[in-house]
Amino acid sequence: MKNLRIDKFFHSEVGVFIGRAYGRLYRSGEFGRPFYEGGNGRAEEIYLDLLKTVSNSFTSLNMWLINACSFSVIISYQPCIDEASHKFYGWWKNTEGRDKEYFWNLLKQAYTYADNHLGCILDKMDLRDNIIVTSDHGIYSVSYDFFLNDYLKQKKMLFCNGGKIDANKSYVYYHPAETGAVYFNKNCTEKEIKDIKDKLLALVFDGKKIIKQLLKTNSKVMGDYYLIPEDEINIRAGFDAHIICKTQKSGCHTVYNYKSSMRAICFVCGKNICFLPESGKEISYKVIRNILIAFVLDFSI
Repeated sequence: MKNLRIDKFFHSEVGVFIGRAYGRLYRSGEFGRPFYEGGNGRAEEIYLDLLKTVSNSFTSLNMWLINACSFSVIISYQPCIDEASHKFYGWWKNTEGRDKEYFWNLLKQAYTYADNHLGCILDKMDLRDNIIVTSDHGIYSVSYDFFLNDYLKQKKMLFCNGGKIDANKSYVYYHPAETGAVYFNKNCTEKEIKDIKDKLLALVFDGKKIIKQLLKTNSKVMGDYYLIPEDEINIRAGFDAHIICKTQKSGCHTVYNYKSSMRAICFVCGKNICFLPESGKEISYKVIRNILIAFVLDFSI
């Protein structure tokens, strides 16, 4: 890969990639007051301009790979839909009238950037090529962040050592990766586990019920129990001055909560593969896995 000269390419073809810093600047008010806080829309204009710049950098990189290289498989990523959904999905979901239309137009703009990316790829395809378009998750709306580990710490169910969770001393903790995984101390009795579960399921904070379900898992990777939050609640694993607060990201995909909006999409088109599921039809991830394997190995299915 040395002869590809990626460093020069980024400067001459893609430009400087600004990462996700612009999202933090938008939320902090550096672009002006956000629309959902009474702004006039200027902050969103700046945000979308920067989002377009990021989107174009991914598209340019992808086009360069297609034009300059002869790989049998190219994996292309486009972040704009995920980024915009975190910012605006919840506001679109929970508003009405002109505000709802405004946030929907912001989301559609992100889809336009992704559509341009896909169009550039399709323009380079010929009859020998196959293409898979897939996402790894959907999105759901949230209004409040609840810092579960902070709550558990205050209730003497979780203990820290040097600023980190002490799993050996704690009765229970929420995994720092915020994957929905709840772990109990291996020395806890069945009664202690049941008592803690009952307390968590009955937990109401500032008038809001926090946890909808705690499901027993079959894998330690997913914790001893899998947590499903109540609607509009985002369970956080960090520690904050406020155990519950209004979220700055109105869209979330941290935990699968069985909402239809959390389902991923997938469609496939090409000479050797044709998979166009019916609109709204749910399919197993195993089907997607088999399609991807066949695609990479160039099998015909």
